[in-house]
Order: sequence, then C-alpha cells, then structure tokens
Amino acid sequence: MNSPPAAPAPQRVEFIKAMIHYDIDVALFGVSEAQKNLISKDPQAQFALGQFGEAVKLTELAKNRTATSSVKAMRVLPSMLM
Repeated sequence: MNSPPAAPAPQRVEFIKAMIHYDIDVALFGVSEAQKNLISKDPQAQFALGQFGEAVKLTELAKNRTATSSVKAMRVLPSMLM
C-alpha cells in the first residue's frame, strides 16, 4: 500500500506562496513592483540587505588603513633618499 506523500517543509510552502504572489503582482502591477514585494518577503534578500551596513564599515576601515599607510610611507620615503 502506498503511503501519502510527506508534507513539504514550512520554508518550501512559504516560498511557493511568495512565488504565486509574485506571479499575481506581475500580472497586476508589473515586474518592478512584483520584485519589490518579493524582496520584502525573501529572508535571504533581507539578510543580504542587512549586510550593507557592515560593508560600509569595512570599506571605511580599509580607506582609513590605506590613508594611514600612505602617510607612513611618505614619512619613510624621504629618509630612504638621504
């Protein structure tokens, strides 16, 4: 006897619902609006958007380190020429 199929994982159900909603939004409002709505519900996209603050901090840190290294190099260079 065949057993009934297992229920899909909750994350899979949410993804399927989001994609159905996306298709409806495309039909009613266009691709751009549908993508905005999909991104607002996508946990991976939300995580990625949350990383921008950290990326800005790291960029500033790299800029500061580069500027500091340049200043140190300028101090060392004249003494090497003498």
